[in-house]
Amino acid sequence: MKVADDSSVGEGQLIPIDVEGREIVLLRYRGRLHAIDRRCYHMMGDLSKGELRDGELTCPRCGSVFNVETGKNLLGPRLGSVRMHGRDERAHEVKVEGGEIFVKVD
Repeated sequence: MKVADDSSVGEGQLIPIDVEGREIVLLRYRGRLHAIDRRCYHMMGDLSKGELRDGELTCPRCGSVFNVETGKNLLGPRLGSVRMHGRDERAHEVKVEGGEIFVKVD
């Protein structure tokens, strides 16, 4: 599904989008586009309001950290000073054709 024009997504920008009823965050990191589920599995934090650093996206609500390319959970949610076991977020296929961005959800 077409979600945006390629020129509308800047480096490091986190853009909330809806694809076929799913909440997704679209982003560009090191020139490549990525899309992962937008709501963190723990407390439903909005990852589009998170912090992107070195290919990792941190949930603003619980501190879980995800790899933007794969959605893999790198650090689970924080409960005080303790880290709990985390769960991966789903990553989605992104293509650019004719200057338009398409995201495929499963």
